[in-house]
Amino acid sequence: MKKDIIIPKVEGVHIVAIQEWNDDFMENSWYAYLLNETEQKLEMAMVVSRAYG
Repeated sequence: MKKDIIIPKVEGVHIVAIQEWNDDFMENSWYAYLLNETEQKLEMAMVVSRAYG
C-alpha cells in the first residue's frame, strides 16, 4: 500500500524553471530543467508540471 512505499530524501538535485525565447511561437516560453549537482548518475526521474495561461 501507499504507506509501505519508502521515498528516500533527495539532496543535490534541483528543478530549475527558466523563461526562454521560443522562435516557433515567437514568444517567451517556460522550460524546466533537472540540475544534478551530485557525482552520482541519475537512473530515473519523474517531473510533472502544469501550465496555465
